[in-house]
Amino acid sequence: NVDFRAGALTEPLACVVHGVLSHKTVSPGDVAVIAGPGAIGLLTLQVVKSAGATVVMLGTNVDNERL
Repeated sequence: NVDFRAGALTEPLACVVHGVLSHKTVSPGDVAVIAGPGAIGLLTLQVVKSAGATVVMLGTNVDNERL
């Protein structure tokens, strides 16, 4: 069973995994810059880090809590 919070992230995570891993856009040792610490940005950060890249997350003052 998957609770509703985890289930709500399933489709966005699948999109990120497809975009990052299926297209081989990130390799170990790469540096990736992600603009925006929203749901997709934070999921992308986790997937890119798991692929072995260093991540730089960009945001604005309003995003301080998520950065």
